[in-house]
Parts: sequence; structure tokens; C-alpha cells
Amino acid sequence: MFTNTYTWSGPNAVCVKTSFSPCVASDAFLAGLKGVGSPNYLSTTGGVTGVVNPDLQMPYFQTATLGFEREMGANLAVRALYVYNREDRMFDLTFPNRGVGTYTVPFVTKYPTTDPVNGGQALTIMTYPASLKTTAGNQTIFVNRTDNPDVFNNLEFTLTKRKSSNWSALFGLSLTKNHKWLGTTGVFAASQSAAQPTAPYQTAFPLDETWDYSVKSHFTYDFPRDVSVGFNYRFLAGSPNYAVDQITGVPQLGTVTIPLEPFGTRRNPGLSVLDFRAAKNFAMAGGRRFAATVEIFNLTNTNSSIATNYQYGAVGTAREFGFVSTVIPPMIGRVGIEFKF
Repeated sequence: MFTNTYTWSGPNAVCVKTSFSPCVASDAFLAGLKGVGSPNYLSTTGGVTGVVNPDLQMPYFQTATLGFEREMGANLAVRALYVYNREDRMFDLTFPNRGVGTYTVPFVTKYPTTDPVNGGQALTIMTYPASLKTTAGNQTIFVNRTDNPDVFNNLEFTLTKRKSSNWSALFGLSLTKNHKWLGTTGVFAASQSAAQPTAPYQTAFPLDETWDYSVKSHFTYDFPRDVSVGFNYRFLAGSPNYAVDQITGVPQLGTVTIPLEPFGTRRNPGLSVLDFRAAKNFAMAGGRRFAATVEIFNLTNTNSSIATNYQYGAVGTAREFGFVSTVIPPMIGRVGIEFKF
């Protein structure tokens, strides 16, 4: 099975298909879809284009940990943990007959007017010659990275108050330093990465060198009459990203997405979530117990973004820079009954 990709040239040439505005291809357009020989042909994936690499090796992962734990007082302990992760020989999808060195044809255009910094300025994108727009030129192969590993260094600190005097608590802080070759959607196709770029524009700002961090804590307390309450709090750093522009009409490439700044310059808001749980236990004969519970998730009803558009697009549309398409779920309550025996 294989998929051919063509430049759209049917009715409404700039049509973007949505549930409200379908793009209908004309008969003439469909008749012209004849594979490599078509004037609007871009590429082929799968099927005959996929080359098997007999030398492909499994990725190699290395992990090292170092921990320290000490009791600081009665029912109070502190723990520190360092974790090192290194990922070698990762897979990347490449074009063996159309490497970066074949991109020798300049395409002169302009930055989109929606870009507030570069809009309207001249832009040159390198593309490959039309002579490489062939089945051989579109062949792909998975290869191992000979270098360029992904490396992650993690530090975690935890303070624990074991349950005594009817209460317990925990506080944890996690810090991670990333060194990862990017493969962000848009700039890269599936299974591609900046470690082995397939086009010159993929070499810009190739690394994720950001810090990730998170905080977790919980507190529980047992009241008289077998009533217990608990709070659980989590804070996660927002996902890092960068601003991009989308350039259309690039010969042989069609539409390309180019990064404009180092990865991590933009970041989604941090995710702060507080959950609550209360329970009333009832003792029954034979050591059995019956409990009524109330749980509230996202108690403060925060609405932080988990999916934000960082491509400069038309204002007032879903393509507008900063448009939020997904937020964390709202406050949810749940009442339950438990029977233990």
C-alpha cells in the first residue's frame, strides 16, 4: 500500500476542508492524478518507496541512578534521586537518494504577512531539482543515528511525613534537563528528526535544551468518627514550543513549516491541578467495612491550555497564533460507595 501526495488544484484552490466547508475535486483534477508523471505530483510514501535496511540495529538505552534517603526525625524522611538516561542508535526516516546536499535550487518568496516580526520580508528556501521528483528520489529508509544521542538528566527531591497523629503528607520536586533532537509535527514528517535532517530548513534550531519541572504533594487527615479527608496537588511545567511560519507553493516540496526561534522560547501555561477526597467509614460485623466517598477532581476549576497553536496564521481563526484548542478537563465530582470484606 502506498500514498501519493499532490498539490491541490481543484475548485477553491486555497480551500481548507472542514466539517463546514468540504473541498470538492473536479473531474479534470482527479483525471490528472497519475503518479510521478503528474505536474502536481509531490511525493509517494509506503509501498514501493520503502526500502528495507538490512543493517538496522535496535536502539541502545543506558540508565544510571544514584539515590540518597535519610530519616530527619520521627516519621519524617527526605529522599534525593538522580537518574541519567541516554538513548543511542535511534531510528530516523531518511531519503537515501535525496539527501540534504541535493537541495541546490533556491526558491525566493516572502514571509507570511501574519508574521509580526518578519512579515513581507524576503525569504529563500532551498529545494531539490525537479529531476529528483521520481520514484527513486522518493524512496525512504530507516537508519540508525551514528551519533547525536538523546540525553536526559533528572533530579528528584521528596520529603515524606509518615502517618502519625492522624495525618500524613508528602512533597516532591522533579527537575529534568533535556538534550533531545527535535521531531516536531509540521517541521518534520513522521519518524524524521533533526538528528538526521532530510531538508535544509530542518536544521534550524534542532535541539530541545529545555528544563522540565513538576511538583507533587498530598495531605491526609483522619477526623473522629472514622471520617478522613485528603488533598492531592500536581503542578506540571507547560509543554515547550517555538513559533513557526508555514510557506506554501514551494517547488517539489509543496508546503513547508519553518521554525523561527529556539525551541522552548514559547511555552504553554503550567498545569496546576488540585483534587479532593473525603470518606466516611462504617464498621460492620465480621470485620467488613462500608465507606461512602466524595471526590472532586480539579477542585479550583483551572483551565490551562494543553494544545496551543504557535504558527502565525490568520487572526480570528483557529490558525491564529496563540489559539487554544484544548484545555484540561473542568471540575468533576464523583460520589461512590465502597464495600470491603
